[in-house]
Amino acid sequence: MITSTLLSALGIAAAIPVPADQTQQPSPPDTAAPAAPATQDAVQTVARPRTDNIALVNRSEENVITQASDAFGTSVGDETIGLYSGGNVRGFSAFAAQNVRIEGLYFDNQGPLSDAVRAGSTIQVGISALGYPFPAPTGIVDFSLRRSADKPVVSARTGFGDFFAPFATVDAALPLAGNLDLNVGAGVEEFVYPDGADFWFVRYGGVARWRPADGVELTGFYSRYDYFDEQQTPVVFTAGAFLPKRIARNRFVGQEWADWAGHSQNFGGMAKITRGGWRIGLGLFSSRFTIDQFGANFFANTQANGMAERQVLLGRDQVTQSYSGELLVEREFTEGPRRHRLLASARFRQVDDDLGGFAFRSLGPGMIDVADPVAEPGVAFGALTRDEIRQETGALGYAIQWKGLGEFNLGGAEDPLPQRSARARSCSDRQRG
Repeated sequence: MITSTLLSALGIAAAIPVPADQTQQPSPPDTAAPAAPATQDAVQTVARPRTDNIALVNRSEENVITQASDAFGTSVGDETIGLYSGGNVRGFSAFAAQNVRIEGLYFDNQGPLSDAVRAGSTIQVGISALGYPFPAPTGIVDFSLRRSADKPVVSARTGFGDFFAPFATVDAALPLAGNLDLNVGAGVEEFVYPDGADFWFVRYGGVARWRPADGVELTGFYSRYDYFDEQQTPVVFTAGAFLPKRIARNRFVGQEWADWAGHSQNFGGMAKITRGGWRIGLGLFSSRFTIDQFGANFFANTQANGMAERQVLLGRDQVTQSYSGELLVEREFTEGPRRHRLLASARFRQVDDDLGGFAFRSLGPGMIDVADPVAEPGVAFGALTRDEIRQETGALGYAIQWKGLGEFNLGGAEDPLPQRSARARSCSDRQRG
């Protein structure tokens, strides 16, 4: 539904340092380093950490090819490379399996993160997951958030994507003090489908990082997408075993008012402490996805000549809201050529879904290749169903790296089945049209 595809066929990108008489120099090619798992990043000093990794701020310098550390899957800004994506890792979805992290900490993701806060992501699977805390067969999607460089930078972009859909974004990285920085961004984009359906969305958000002492970093972020007027491609059901009549590309033949609107909102905070061989990470997150207005177009009983029965399915107030978090404690010590690592984790997630209550209407006969708008019917929606999930997980792990020999990882988790309940909600004042 919401896909961040700020791909520019005809684009303009500008990185504007502040103040204007200073020029932001790109990192030398031989110093660019790929992002490491966030749980292994030690915050050594109060000074701002290096930014020559996946969390670059200058949007014109983002390059997924030079910043990818393996071929399993990496995204930087708007670019993606590798064998896998979060929705397809060896045929599985890391998102559906809830194997999502933000800088190494567990995150129950219900809606996409805005590019205003998301610097990129890596897929931790197979050999790339060696040394990663508690890997999963479906792979893990680990998001990294934006960081600031040593100088203020503003990056502005505009251009056109597929089918000449316009976009415009602006991002600012503001080092407010030696131990405090802020990243903010906003953008607007149109997305056009091959069949002519389209929608608009706006995105905005920010990331604040504070390093009050050596080895301590506190991070807070807010991310939001608002999407609206998302037209839905009609689904054609034929009356027999034959293909429907051909429909011209880039022509929308559904009802304009049977569209989607809603938002995706994520916010949270993280605290990371490094002391000697100890590393402690704590993350608390909220993720919310809504379909405030829902519409789906259908052509039923379609004949070979293209005549069909036009139908719509309408809904509203669909909400999925989750709260999640993790406390991750690591202890690392060296014994001759062997480096030992002990891990302990406690996670939770709480998910509340408001679903259902749809209304179905027939709009009469029509041709599947002809845009024939009709007035929106008045409908009364049914009751929503509240679905609730509660789950807590504890895990312990051990890893050893033996120089010149190899690496061994062992872990176990107590992961009881989630507690689940469902109940009907009131349908008062749920009307449309």
